[in-house]
Amino acid sequence: MTLSPTAPTQGFRIDHLGFQAEYYHPDGEGLELPRETVDLYENKKEEAEIFIHTADGAGFNSRELLHWFLIQTGTRLADHLPAAAKSGDGGAFLVTFPMRFRKNSFHMITDAGATGLKALSLLINVTRD
Repeated sequence: MTLSPTAPTQGFRIDHLGFQAEYYHPDGEGLELPRETVDLYENKKEEAEIFIHTADGAGFNSRELLHWFLIQTGTRLADHLPAAAKSGDGGAFLVTFPMRFRKNSFHMITDAGATGLKALSLLINVTRD
């Protein structure tokens, strides 16, 4: 996915810290990511295309998925931040973005194979540019 130059995150620096996923799978809580996926995410966090758009097979990294989420909700990053973060006062802020997905929208490769994403919480660190 290619991000627009007028991205809804413009004006902020974002560091992706991690995520927690829920799956459309009867054993969803017991699923694990393969070692290769974990290594890729740990080493190339913001560039690791581990979230797959099911309709076309396009890989998304966490930065692109956040961008997609903001576009889908018609919001900008600033809309989700406390006032101090919007004005640049107070340094960095930890923000969790809870996302819910319709069945067959996105999936990840787990130890059970391609597994539909039900929900995803992205944890990011945000500072003003």
